[in-house]
Amino acid sequence: KLIVEVLSLSTEAHDRGDKFLYYRSIPEFSEYLLVNQYQPWVDHYIKTERGEWMMRSYQGIDSMIELSTVDQQLSLTDVYEDVELADQT
Repeated sequence: KLIVEVLSLSTEAHDRGDKFLYYRSIPEFSEYLLVNQYQPWVDHYIKTERGEWMMRSYQGIDSMIELSTVDQQLSLTDVYEDVELADQT
């Protein structure tokens, strides 16, 4: 139901393109998180009841994601715990 991918510069286009297209062929698959490894940014895709995909972006370490498949909240603070992020200045 839920797949989480950590993006890198060399895999991002594939993860957003062909790989996501393949995942969408899995009937049970309904939620996809793409995690940027360089800054606190997560793209969250959710399959609607009509079979359409909706995307929300979360930026900033204080963001909170509502996961529908596992009925949980996920904070970007927890996602990026112990991750040394690039200096934003």
